[in-house]
Amino acid sequence: MTPSSMVLLLADGRFPAGAHAHSGGLEAAVAAGLVTDPATLAGFLRGRLATGGLVAAAFAVAAHRAAGAADRRATLARLDAELDARTAAPALRAVSRRQGRALLRAGREIWPGGGFDALPTGPSGPHQPLVLGLVAAA
Repeated sequence: MTPSSMVLLLADGRFPAGAHAHSGGLEAAVAAGLVTDPATLAGFLRGRLATGGLVAAAFAVAAHRAAGAADRRATLARLDAELDARTAAPALRAVSRRQGRALLRAGREIWPGGGFDALPTGPSGPHQPLVLGLVAAA
């Protein structure tokens, strides 16, 4: 699979990983009257990219870099704990882990040798950006 086709696969709304189904707080912002038109929507999206999006991207890159490391299990466990600490809202932590579990299931099916066994295990599963980093490495 080429890198460009993988990006298209991951961005497809029918891909069974769930990220396309979560708004990142947009519904709550609309209900609170914070997003009322295209201009306030653009501001909301810029804010999400500059905060949660930037953090998620940094952790996905770190997980990608850790994929080939000898100490990847320990590194991924540390990254998982650090991302948990940086995600203040319990609901967002739960969503990240739920999306991580969904992406992990799909990733294991598509890339069975993807090194996903190095991800932290636990009742909640790994955070989505960590799984995304390993999917990109696979």
